[in-house]
Amino acid sequence: MSADRADLVVVGGGVFGLSTALEAAGRGLDVVVLDRGRFPDPMSASTGPSRKLRSTYLEPGYSELVVEAMTAWERLERDAGTTILLRLGNLVYSTHDEHPTLDAFQAASERAGGTIERLDAAELRTRFPHFRRARAATFEPAAGMLRATVGTGAIRTMAMRAGVTILEAARVARLDLDGREPAAVLVDGRRMRAQRMVVAAGAWTAGLVPELRPAITLKAQGLAYLHDLPASFDGAGFPPFSELETIFYGFPARGDDPVKIGWHQYGEVTDDPDAPRDVASATFLAGVRRFLDEHLGLELGPDAIEGATCLYDLTATTDFVIDLMPGRPAVLVATGGSGHAFKFGPVLGRITMDRLDGTGRSWLPAFAWPAAAESAERG
Repeated sequence: MSADRADLVVVGGGVFGLSTALEAAGRGLDVVVLDRGRFPDPMSASTGPSRKLRSTYLEPGYSELVVEAMTAWERLERDAGTTILLRLGNLVYSTHDEHPTLDAFQAASERAGGTIERLDAAELRTRFPHFRRARAATFEPAAGMLRATVGTGAIRTMAMRAGVTILEAARVARLDLDGREPAAVLVDGRRMRAQRMVVAAGAWTAGLVPELRPAITLKAQGLAYLHDLPASFDGAGFPPFSELETIFYGFPARGDDPVKIGWHQYGEVTDDPDAPRDVASATFLAGVRRFLDEHLGLELGPDAIEGATCLYDLTATTDFVIDLMPGRPAVLVATGGSGHAFKFGPVLGRITMDRLDGTGRSWLPAFAWPAAAESAERG
């Protein structure tokens, strides 16, 4: 590898990009990752205290990939010598006695090899009394939460051990795809050329690949961190959860990390990938307070809730984009994490490199570039 050329350049140092770099290095490639910030970057969607790991999906292909990722996360823990996955289970509940999504989640998970418990209102009151309105639920004992910053850091560490060069504070201004080889042009004028390129820049991807802009929506998704709760909110009675009617979700307190609450259904569209991450909207926080009151019986003071934001890069179908650019066989785009990509972290690199190499069975047709374009047209 020369100072300005590699076998593969990866634009983006989040979980998509780092997983791809690690996989590519394992295939014998000289790899350079261009990361716009410095790890751990608070602007990145791949950092933070917690992400879900669950196999309950409506699409069986995703469930199968999650079951594979569970094993991959455990292998990464052993290799990196750190704890990433906390198997606390995952509860999905409804405020009704029946819900078709619970049936679909169970079917997809069990088809992929997962284990699902079904709980009725009486069982929920006994096992998970915090959730006052829960009447029917699935519980996946092998699921849990991932320590996002720790997990991303572990992939990063393993990539560097494998020989990957990671350039921090290397912001890419534009891509030059008209030459003999693709090149990334940095804001300081430097150019990094490569035989092949993977663009995995998260919320900044559409700015670098304008052809994809119609298919990607950026949404500022609020997060609420709850302080000074009773110790029972970090125990077995309060696992990672999702509620089906209003699509609130959350995580228990663990160590120095407080309870985290999100509202998947509510987000504010933005065209600014550099929007602040350390605030949350008043509308979001008011919704959180209603949920806490109605579902958990919590009335918290004004200083007990800390707001933040995670920026989702969403496709209309919430499927990922992992595909070659049309007419550019040396350039692949991996983006559209849509708020649920992190759990697949250790297997994303193999899916991406298999697609770039034209091999592999884990790639799903839903990841195709045409699927993203068609969803944008339907939207």
